[in-house]
Amino acid sequence: MNDRATPARLAEVDLGPEVPATRITPPHVSRRWLPRPRINARLGVPPDKRLILVISAAGFGKSSCLAAWCRQLTLANVPVAWLTAERPNDDLHTFYAELGAALRRTNLGVGDDVVEIAGRRGRNVSPRLLEDLIVKAIGAQPSPVVLVIDDYHAIAGPEVDEAIAGLLAHAPENLRLVIAGRSAPAIRLGKLRAAGEVLELAPADLAFDLEETRSFLRDRCQIEVPARDVAALLETTEGWPASLQMIAISMRSSTDLRRVLRSAIGQPQLLRRYLREEVMQELPPALRDFLLRTSILDAFNASLAAAVSEVTDSAEMLAEIERRQLFVVSLDDDGQWFRYHHLFGECLRKDLEQTYPHELAELHLRAAEWLAGARRLSEAVRHAMEAKAPERALALVENGAVELVYQGDYLTLTALLKRLPEQRWRQSVKLELAYMWALAYGGVRIETEEILADLVARLPTLTPDEARSVETETKLIRLTIAAFMDRSDHIRRLLSEDPALFASRDPWASDVVNVCASFAHTYAGEHERSREFLSCNHPFKRVYQHLASGVGWWRQGRTRFAENEWNRALEIALSEFGARSISAVSAQCCLAQIQYECGQFEGLELALASRLEFIEEVTATDALAGAVTSLAWSRLARGEPADAEALLNRLRVLGKARGLLRMEALATLELMRLGADHGVGDASHLAQRADEVLKGEEMPSEPSTFREALQCFRLARAFNAALNGFDAGNLDRLHEVVTEFDAQHGVPLAIRARLLLARACVQHGATERATTAAMDAFGRAHDAGMSQTVRDAGHWMRALVPQLFAANEPPTAASAAAAAFEPAPVLADVPPATPSGGGPTEVLSPREKDVLQLVDRGLSNKEIARVLRLEPATVKWHLKNAFSKLGVSNRVQAINRARGSAQIH
Repeated sequence: MNDRATPARLAEVDLGPEVPATRITPPHVSRRWLPRPRINARLGVPPDKRLILVISAAGFGKSSCLAAWCRQLTLANVPVAWLTAERPNDDLHTFYAELGAALRRTNLGVGDDVVEIAGRRGRNVSPRLLEDLIVKAIGAQPSPVVLVIDDYHAIAGPEVDEAIAGLLAHAPENLRLVIAGRSAPAIRLGKLRAAGEVLELAPADLAFDLEETRSFLRDRCQIEVPARDVAALLETTEGWPASLQMIAISMRSSTDLRRVLRSAIGQPQLLRRYLREEVMQELPPALRDFLLRTSILDAFNASLAAAVSEVTDSAEMLAEIERRQLFVVSLDDDGQWFRYHHLFGECLRKDLEQTYPHELAELHLRAAEWLAGARRLSEAVRHAMEAKAPERALALVENGAVELVYQGDYLTLTALLKRLPEQRWRQSVKLELAYMWALAYGGVRIETEEILADLVARLPTLTPDEARSVETETKLIRLTIAAFMDRSDHIRRLLSEDPALFASRDPWASDVVNVCASFAHTYAGEHERSREFLSCNHPFKRVYQHLASGVGWWRQGRTRFAENEWNRALEIALSEFGARSISAVSAQCCLAQIQYECGQFEGLELALASRLEFIEEVTATDALAGAVTSLAWSRLARGEPADAEALLNRLRVLGKARGLLRMEALATLELMRLGADHGVGDASHLAQRADEVLKGEEMPSEPSTFREALQCFRLARAFNAALNGFDAGNLDRLHEVVTEFDAQHGVPLAIRARLLLARACVQHGATERATTAAMDAFGRAHDAGMSQTVRDAGHWMRALVPQLFAANEPPTAASAAAAAFEPAPVLADVPPATPSGGGPTEVLSPREKDVLQLVDRGLSNKEIARVLRLEPATVKWHLKNAFSKLGVSNRVQAINRARGSAQIH
């Protein structure tokens, strides 16, 4: 079909006033419409599925997507018929007549007789005859014929659903039926699905992804927005095109984005009006009230929704909401738990406040009682507070404080306690202990020690059993303070003073001791001992056990093993506590070091930048320092040295303010390295601070986190003296400090120390010593999979590479030197660049690409399954196939290989 010929034939194909041309013509696609090649690829040009369902609520661009796709089909000479449905005012004869009119526009001779017979004989003709005429005419065509029925919800009903079922049952092989609307036809599709003949596009498929959001802002709104702000926008809108459009209207420049996001939905009154007019007013009153009353819930199932709304048929209500695709998101594999789209939920709550303001407190109390009974204590307390019932909230906190401690949800616990009457909860020993746990998790040492002293003074007033229990728990809290204050030496001292703690039969006590002891052994260089402990009983402690184990492997330069441990920690955290939990964020911070060394700078930026304040508040030294230094050096690699310096200075100041000496020392060392290599910062000020610390502290003889902190300061001071002093003896003193690092402080710091030595040698013109130190750094980095650290060293290091080859070093060392400056990073234990067979990388299927794109965005298998509407086992199967095709063994390698072969972007 030819676009230029179409207008001339409108009069011929119109059925008259009953079927206007606008209803049998695809809608006009605006020039400002963002091309969706991802959607077109899913639909197919031509399509290979017999039935395509595109079902979502208003505002997801169903019609525009399909209209743009139809243009692609037309360009590919694929016949397309389009019908925009309207509310029925007649019977099936009208429906078939309208289908006939739409099919006439294909100029294939299909639909002519249907239009003529339906117009001439009206209801006297059998609908089955009209169906047969359509089926036979399409079957006579030599190629596929696409029939699109848009706005299907407008005509959906038993008769039309039955007609669609009949059409599918009798359809020839070349018919491709596309149904788009706010509800799907109520017909059985089991056989078609089993045969792989159905493609279903849901809101998650139509939602913009990261790249489409960025393109929308750049190409359609003429606004260039940083990646981290695009990610924040995508998180807020969940890719809903209508909300993105409204937010774009509110923005005049990229600097407006944060202002717009602070209002949550850009133009709330505009969005609420859109939802009210396009969505809510078409709903039955009972369903509308159900949506309003359940909007107070962050997540809900049928039982909770029934308890809050007092609707007995809540399961049917939820089924109807899903059928209408009313901005509901499934949260589990079984389809039991749901939440509303963020912006939709916000609009519902605003309408609830206006419609039923007198019911709000009672609704929240009902939610609190149900959630308390389900042991979802944090949410129960929140609803009790929303209901302005502090005494009920206090009782809930007292009953659930221990559980919050076990979950590590100390921010919730602290915030709740501070909102309750202090004089009341201070009378409870249980809540006092819980509060101390919260302070200990947050590394608040002084206040914790003060409360501990007060509580110990109260021991004589307790029963002997209570006193023993409290005394044991105070010891565990002291161990936890030492761990979060990054003092492995204090942990060793506390455990040596009370060896009986290792024999405790209490699962929680055993978990605390095991994790703390593992941490202490790691920083004593006793890596095998650190991994001897049994798996922890509580998921929260099991996460930290894997994190500590990963840190040990990382310090040994065993990148692959560290990554495995941190991924295990993340999987536990995601499944037990969710993506926004402290434990999940801590695991992601550790994994940031892997992302940096793999050159995944954008993924690292998206994972961390928008959550930096939260990360600083909740993570311990290893996770926080690893995340911020990785983020800083990734900014440098992207040409932003000022941002890199600001991040490292922020980390240094934070460490100093909190008394976390190793954090301050690590940041100081990185600032020294950054400043020398890239000409930023104030090295003399940093060296002065290092000298001040070293004069005030005695160097311990045993390895520990404290000794490592002092050694980092010592290295920073020695480097500054060697770099800026004229005494050649400074190089010898720096070399002495570097040698100690080799033996005591792990591979990552040893690499950095050797780089600093090489840099100072270059400054003094000691080329041979610089070459030796650089070669050592190259080799260690290559073996450990940490070559990005070397790659970012600076121009002086690149200038040294020819010297390395000229130095008659072993070929393997020279190869490592060259590999460090290859465009793609080299990981430990990574397979060769092509699969074992030596052939080219196999082409991934569209679904495998979808899965890998979502993996790259940091989604878990369960989250990917929800987005793609698959089973988690199917996601694993796709990943396994992708790994095999790409010749890799893990996700990081798969992403790198797929990008390298331009299969994902």
